[in-house]
Amino acid sequence: MTADDFGLARGINRGIMDCVERGIVTSVSLCVNGSEYEEALVFCRRSPGLDAGLHILLVEGNALSSASAESGLSDGEGRLPENWAAFLPRYFLRGIKPGGLEKEIGAQFDKICGSGIRVVHVNSHQHLHILPGILKIVIDNCRKYGIKYIRVPYSRPGPRWLSAGLRRVVWQAILNLFCARALSQIRAAGLLTCVETTGVLHAGSINISILKKIIISLHEGLSEIICHPARAGRELSVLYGHWGYSWDEEADAMCSGEARELLQESGITLCAFSAAERENEG
Repeated sequence: MTADDFGLARGINRGIMDCVERGIVTSVSLCVNGSEYEEALVFCRRSPGLDAGLHILLVEGNALSSASAESGLSDGEGRLPENWAAFLPRYFLRGIKPGGLEKEIGAQFDKICGSGIRVVHVNSHQHLHILPGILKIVIDNCRKYGIKYIRVPYSRPGPRWLSAGLRRVVWQAILNLFCARALSQIRAAGLLTCVETTGVLHAGSINISILKKIIISLHEGLSEIICHPARAGRELSVLYGHWGYSWDEEADAMCSGEARELLQESGITLCAFSAAERENEG
């Protein structure tokens, strides 16, 4: 169970820390260019059983590398594109020079891998890391730093798709098309990924009812469930209110006793990437 966006905002940090301490979250994805990254990092340092990963930020934030503006990745003030819809045309029409992406992604890897915590997995904001050219950069950095797991946000079509909005279903279908190629690239590089990643369809709206649908749909093997818990407040409303997330409802679902009961009743073992990595090596 992975909570994304750790370090992006104080309210997000509050929700994730709550779900680690009282709930079923076993892994977190850190935004190294988030305004509250240092707080998230301190929490990871004092939580030895918690798996930490890099949540690459190429949209909706500020670039780390000074080369990002020169390459067309960010504007003159270092601001990254607003979202995937603004990023993709620029990327596919070659409005972003590859060297700029390499330096920005490399800078984010360097920052988290030099922080003193063990980095176990990698993913990205709005899943842009699975784009062919970007994935190669990510794979190269994972091999450089000995990181084994890369998220492939593939989700098997099933009944739970019916409970998601049309926009989310279309987005998941597009992601699935890229995932097949990404999976072969990752395996060819000798790296690991889960058999399925769920939570994209219901990002920001996973209540107990949705969580139950996700759990009963899981197949045998290592699966990742993505969640986005937070404790709402004025800061989140101003910064990320346009996401339309039900922050507290998702956090409460992850902290509920009912969530643990659902896992137990379904015969699912809650684990972390590091434990699965050790089992794979054994």
